[in-house]
Amino acid sequence: MLERRKHGRMRSYLGGRISYGNGSCVVNCLVRNYAEEGALLDLSSTGTMPSDFDLDIVRKDVRVHARMAWRTADRMGVRFVAATEAAPIPFGVGRRLRELESANDALRRRLGQLGAYE
Repeated sequence: MLERRKHGRMRSYLGGRISYGNGSCVVNCLVRNYAEEGALLDLSSTGTMPSDFDLDIVRKDVRVHARMAWRTADRMGVRFVAATEAAPIPFGVGRRLRELESANDALRRRLGQLGAYE
C-alpha cells in the first residue's frame, strides 16, 4: 500500500475526547495512532460526527482542532488544522460583526464622555 503521509504515525492506545457544538457535545474515542499532523480514532459510531471538531488527548496534554479526512462506520482519520483554517466566517456574519464592534466602540466612547467607563 502506498504511504501518502509526510511523517509516519506512532501506534498508540490513548483515550481521547471529541467536542463540538461549542463544547455542548462530547464523545469519547480511542486514539489508535498519532503524529503531529493527524491521528486515527476509534469510536462507537462516526455517523453523527461533524467534519470539524476539537480533540483532547489527556495523557499527552494535547488539545487540537481536527478535520475529518475519511471515515468508516466506527473509525476515522483526522488531520490537525490551525484555528484560522478551521472555521471561515461567512460574509454576512463578518459584516454584522464589524457593525456590532463599531457600535460597541461608539458606546464605549459615549460612556467615557460620561465618566462611567475608563
